[in-house]
Amino acid sequence: MRFPRQIIFIVGLLAGGAALAGVSTVTELKSELADYLTIRYGSLEKSPVSTGVLYDLAVPFSRIAAYDGSDTSTAITLSEWLQVTHELNRATLTGSVLPSHKEFRALGRAAARDHVHPIAILNYRYQRIRSDLSPSEVWQMEEDRIASVREDAFEEKHVFAVSTLHGWTYRGADARFQVDLSSRYFSNSDLPMDRIEINFDDGLGYRSVESKSEMSVRYASVGKKTIRVRAIQENGELLHGSFVFEVRSLDTPDPTETWQIQAHVSYNGIYASGEAYVYLSDQHSTLANPVVVAEGIDLDNSLNWDELYDLLNQENLVETLRSMGYDAVVLNYDESTTYIQANALLVAALVDTVNQVLGESVTWPLIGASMGGLTTRYALAYMETNSLPHYISTLITFDSPHHGANIPLGIQYWVDFFAGESADAELLRDALNSPAARQLLLAHFTDPPTSVAQPDPLYTAFLSELAGLGNYPATPRLVAVANGSGTMQNSGFNPGDQLILYEYRSFLVDVTGNVWALNNAQSQLIFDGEIDLIWPLPDERMSVTVQPTWPWDNAPGGMRATMAQMDSVEVPYGDLIALHPNHCFIPTISALDLAVQNPFYDIPGEPDLYALSPFDSLYFPIENQEHVLITPENYGWLVGEICGGLPAPVTVIGTIGESVQIMWSPIPGARSYRIYATENLQSWPAQYAVTADTTWIAFPPVNSVGYLRITASTDLPQ
Repeated sequence: MRFPRQIIFIVGLLAGGAALAGVSTVTELKSELADYLTIRYGSLEKSPVSTGVLYDLAVPFSRIAAYDGSDTSTAITLSEWLQVTHELNRATLTGSVLPSHKEFRALGRAAARDHVHPIAILNYRYQRIRSDLSPSEVWQMEEDRIASVREDAFEEKHVFAVSTLHGWTYRGADARFQVDLSSRYFSNSDLPMDRIEINFDDGLGYRSVESKSEMSVRYASVGKKTIRVRAIQENGELLHGSFVFEVRSLDTPDPTETWQIQAHVSYNGIYASGEAYVYLSDQHSTLANPVVVAEGIDLDNSLNWDELYDLLNQENLVETLRSMGYDAVVLNYDESTTYIQANALLVAALVDTVNQVLGESVTWPLIGASMGGLTTRYALAYMETNSLPHYISTLITFDSPHHGANIPLGIQYWVDFFAGESADAELLRDALNSPAARQLLLAHFTDPPTSVAQPDPLYTAFLSELAGLGNYPATPRLVAVANGSGTMQNSGFNPGDQLILYEYRSFLVDVTGNVWALNNAQSQLIFDGEIDLIWPLPDERMSVTVQPTWPWDNAPGGMRATMAQMDSVEVPYGDLIALHPNHCFIPTISALDLAVQNPFYDIPGEPDLYALSPFDSLYFPIENQEHVLITPENYGWLVGEICGGLPAPVTVIGTIGESVQIMWSPIPGARSYRIYATENLQSWPAQYAVTADTTWIAFPPVNSVGYLRITASTDLPQ
């Protein structure tokens, strides 16, 4: 693969011939070049780099040339669109020309709360070095300073890229898009936009769009859509752009009401806030029989009601509970990555609010998903310590990191190393440095790297604070549900195996970003990174080797597809390959809070498992599952713990000839029914027949059957 031209330019300008001896960074190079051009031509606008953007100064992670406004231009993703804007800012000689990718993300998150998808249009000119020139032909040097720049050395390029700032919807049957050229059209073109036409990939073709308008689009199917935009400038030039938009669901019910909640007590000066989505059963007009769920960690705060409903309604769980007369209350933190204690005090405020609505006579279950298991646990322990009533009957933690969570340490160093060039890597690096992530991770990256894989001091401080509150509340029934294997199955690879292969080599540049898993048998290289641009500036290199440690990366546990997500991102040079798709995110021993250290502990072989855990009930699957995945198996566990078991069906019995016909009314929450038969009421056999229907015919003669019993089950019929 031919390496991008901008690398050649940087190499030449900083290393070719008489290099700029006084320049040691790209930032200093930009300042030197801007000063020269401004002095020489009076302003940047009158110089050969008239746009003030010299794209050759940015190491590209996007494919900006693919978005040139032609009718063959490539469809862009939101992530790629943000990366293009990030690189234009990095290539600007003075300051920034566009909002940062973080500001764009914030705009998208704000709009998503209103179920709106703002469309942003980038129409930008920039300069690049002519492809037929070598770097030494671009400038002349005198006394280690730029003495002249060849005026015809640059050619103007153009990027036209369009994207929505929120890339998916759970309301595809009525998706709302917004265009506002006054606030979301970013251009340095002198030509105003005459009109815009958009094809939303809904089968209706292109439609004209006003400069400030909102469109309702009705999709008939889920899946990825390619939305195409035609923009006509005042001079008649036609520009084409397209972007990918995902319809994840056609419809999502609205919550009955939304409560704004704020913690009554601050933590480290922070009063956490959030929204509680109240979704009542059809049997109620006000909150009467709640099941309250606290969300987990949301690294980019992109989860709102639609996303949380989709997660919690796997296996139709939410709607089943509503049909059984339960009201769903779902807590969404405004800032999930702040201190866990701060959001725990927010949970305590929600508990207090629910109790004010219900009164003191009603008890109810509380569920914490992922990190929510820690915020709920802390909240109830805090309330009991401070003599604050909570009326929680059962606390269920769902794949929660009681001993900590794991993101491969090598991947943490990968995102830290590439954060300067990649907008996505910078976002994740900042999230990893947040208080909550530092409190959760069993091994946390450091700057500079160290040879010991260990948690951040905030991890130990948090667990110590929990211990000071008694670790767990004393009054509720405690239930732990894990997604990780309870039978010592690993995550698909061995300690020390390579996870990410990313290498590119040319005579101009070397780029490396390789990652390996932690190893418990020997010291292990976990990250090897390099950006070698063959210039006299210090090369960017990082190599991290850690001492033997517990192999958290491949341990039994609830899995996260971090490596597969990295593999799905296209890079402009080389190929990033995930050698394994998933890693352990929540170790099984952490989700069950077992008093053991070995992540491969023989759980089935432990004769007294409950002596190792504070929980009253422990549930775990045989094989590893996706983190917080609701399966047919754990659906039954959850419904059983929330409801305390299903009621017996009311039966009607009749005869058909010599056979018995039994009919019964369906039981909400039941997925099957078990039919037992015996001739002795004092002795029921373990064997039973199973049906998903609500009728059963016993074909043997009545007098040979004796007695029949019907029970409801949450299991699927086999």
